[in-house]
Amino acid sequence: MEISELVLLQDSHAIMPLDAFMEQEPGGKDSFLRPFIPNFLANSYGSDGQFYGLPLIRSTPIIYYNMDVLKEAGITLEQLPTTWEELTHTLQKITTMTGAPSLMLAPTWYDWLFESFVRQHGGALVNDTNTQVQFDHPEAIGALSYWQMLLKQGLMGRVVGSWKSTINGFALGKYPVIYYSTGGMGQLVENASFEWMVDVMPQKMVHATSIGAANIFLSNHMTAAEQAGAWAFVRFLIRPDIQARISHKSGYFPVVEAAFDEPLLKQRYAMEPFKRAKKQLGFAGPKMMPRHHAEIRNILKAAIDRTLNEGMSPEKSLLIAQQEVQKWLK
Repeated sequence: MEISELVLLQDSHAIMPLDAFMEQEPGGKDSFLRPFIPNFLANSYGSDGQFYGLPLIRSTPIIYYNMDVLKEAGITLEQLPTTWEELTHTLQKITTMTGAPSLMLAPTWYDWLFESFVRQHGGALVNDTNTQVQFDHPEAIGALSYWQMLLKQGLMGRVVGSWKSTINGFALGKYPVIYYSTGGMGQLVENASFEWMVDVMPQKMVHATSIGAANIFLSNHMTAAEQAGAWAFVRFLIRPDIQARISHKSGYFPVVEAAFDEPLLKQRYAMEPFKRAKKQLGFAGPKMMPRHHAEIRNILKAAIDRTLNEGMSPEKSLLIAQQEVQKWLK
């Protein structure tokens, strides 16, 4: 399941800690976890400090470019933006040429994209313990102000439909620039008929992005025999060769470092877009994961919508959200 469901599953007593399973492995828990990419483990721990969710696949948001369109606008691979200011200038060039918004904001999971922008501004949407949100902090206000500016200047539009409508539209050449999961790259290898590129997300203060995708959880309602079978399947899924196959087919990152040495992924990550995507892992941090995540996420999305759709100031809209969240965190 999606990683931020961990706390809900824990509070519902639906899943069991995995510490005892890992301790029974050769070398114990530390040895078992050593092959995993370290920052992919950040969304694995429950509020009680126990380990509940083993990484299955991981992704981050990343920026995608239709290089055929960018080159027509006079933008080369070497000129891809590294800062928000440079991104604005790039979008202005494309929009001037096409007469349409050049950056399209994905639906449904745009709060995940927003979290990365807040990080790039030097902030975070939650504190280190996921016990308090920080929606009304200057860094969040600055990120939403930037989105509002892009929208008002006609540089950004909003995709209608599902999350996957964004990568589907990009693959069809409808959108020149998008922010989307790194998990979309596999589809482009198969389907895109134009030159495309991804790159590390441009920064405001720092390069940063939030981790996403899925954990493996073990149900709390299994017999001992079922638990043994489930754990055997888990061990199969995290084998480097199996992780390489999952990653190659889906475009998601493997969760164990050794998978990158498998022939399938060695070839894949020799490609320039995948090289750049992997570079972004050095700037990746945990996704926000407070209690009542679903309700809090909807409050944040409503705040973003008030600003982008209704023109409310980011300060006012995020303050409303901050106040609404408090009842869920008491």
